[in-house]
Amino acid sequence: QLAVAAWLCLELPGYLRRGRWQRVALLAIVVLVLGCAVRWRALELMRHVRRVVSPAPLTVDFHSTAPVARYDWLSAHLDEGDVVMADPGLCYHLPALTGCRVVASAHREQFGVDHRQRHADVDRLLHNRLSDEQLQTIIAKYHATHVLLDDRNSTPEVKGQLRRLCYEVGSSQGLRLYTTGRK
Repeated sequence: QLAVAAWLCLELPGYLRRGRWQRVALLAIVVLVLGCAVRWRALELMRHVRRVVSPAPLTVDFHSTAPVARYDWLSAHLDEGDVVMADPGLCYHLPALTGCRVVASAHREQFGVDHRQRHADVDRLLHNRLSDEQLQTIIAKYHATHVLLDDRNSTPEVKGQLRRLCYEVGSSQGLRLYTTGRK
């Protein structure tokens, strides 16, 4: 295509001087057809590039509240300034919904805080057998006012110990909220 266009540029002035209008008209038609073919090929190539490069459209429903609906009842029991001990994956939405603070979060938003120690202490409190003194020491260390427990991930021993040492405020959808008596 490029060779034909170069040939036309070199030969067209000679044809015009000699009066060969039929050949000029034919060359003009050929140039027009070649130009259309080049343009069509370029558009085809661009469509292919867009199809390959463009990511698939997002199918996320940003208005869905299904995961958050599980925590709605907690806003009646938790206030701004309360400190909640809960599994880090469980308490991700709590600060936004209730204004409370969490001891160990799934995301590390605080500067100067030893997240490994906090996660280890929360894990010990929620999943291991601790003496009553050890449990109260961990609660006091972080000034926790509440403990949020997921029934699916907790042992009967931990539930019994929390019932003995704390007061159950409420429960819904497999979550239990205990108050530690601190404010």
